[in-house]
Amino acid sequence: MRRPVPILLLAAIAASSTTSTAFAAVFGDGFERGRISDYFPSALPDGAGLSKSGEPGKGKCLAFRKGVTGDFRFALVPVEPNTKYRLTFRAKVDGEHVMEKNFRFYFLQQKASIVLWRWQTHFYGEGRNDLKIRRQYPFLSLVSEKWKTYTDVFYTPPAARYVQVMLTNKHHDGGARFDDFRLEPCTDEGSINCNPDFRYGELNYAGWATVLVHDRAELLPQEDGSQIYDSGYGSRSENFPLTAGETYRVFVRGKPYDGYRWVRVFMYDDSRKRTGEVSMRGSPEGASKDFVAPAGTVMAAFTSHNHLLKEVRITRVEGPQ
Repeated sequence: MRRPVPILLLAAIAASSTTSTAFAAVFGDGFERGRISDYFPSALPDGAGLSKSGEPGKGKCLAFRKGVTGDFRFALVPVEPNTKYRLTFRAKVDGEHVMEKNFRFYFLQQKASIVLWRWQTHFYGEGRNDLKIRRQYPFLSLVSEKWKTYTDVFYTPPAARYVQVMLTNKHHDGGARFDDFRLEPCTDEGSINCNPDFRYGELNYAGWATVLVHDRAELLPQEDGSQIYDSGYGSRSENFPLTAGETYRVFVRGKPYDGYRWVRVFMYDDSRKRTGEVSMRGSPEGASKDFVAPAGTVMAAFTSHNHLLKEVRITRVEGPQ
């Protein structure tokens, strides 16, 4: 009998010490070196720079005063291609456009709203050329006036050799503060797909978002501290790699509701043409289905309609028949 095993990100585990040093050079020191040029290759405008965080036991943070707008790009960081990474940082924003003053902004966190501070990732090739490959959900917004930890989980494209984090403010009515950026290979989720069990807490969709402008997919906190993801009528995951001819197992734990109730895996080739799909419904106890990735498959993504999801996981099945 075959047994499911999570894919181990061996390339990430074997990442060179040069790459690890590069992570620390841009992220991981809490802005304690004191020179803004250590983090940003281009000068920041007036009203942006390093400042005291104001938190007990904390030192410097990256601060933007009210009225500072633009795109602010960190230095490039070397990464391994086709590898899962986790970006974490803490942030808070000022002004009226925060969920504490208007809760509708909570639901805009997954949207590319021009009135919110947001971050995104850009990928670059061997020659530091912009690959112009955008993630399924490139815009993730900041919505709280309190210090919150934000987590983003994603795969690097096959041609990627560098990643760049960009902070953006177009029309937000207040300032923002950032601290404790970290970027690291994500090897501990036990799944190929990103954020399979919604473990990162409040505001951290980390690989999931609604695909409909007016729909409300949301994380629902539970008494034990875990989260359930209400996918609404239509949600989609980040893309993740699959290999043609390999056998995989989908596991879905959750509760379907209303009429149209499906969790699907859509598979694609390297031109993003669909190669196949797998459809199933979750159950509170967990339901699973095995499948073989069709010829030409290089990537896939989940979609979910009308499910309260506790866990959505895909693993490779190895071992004798």
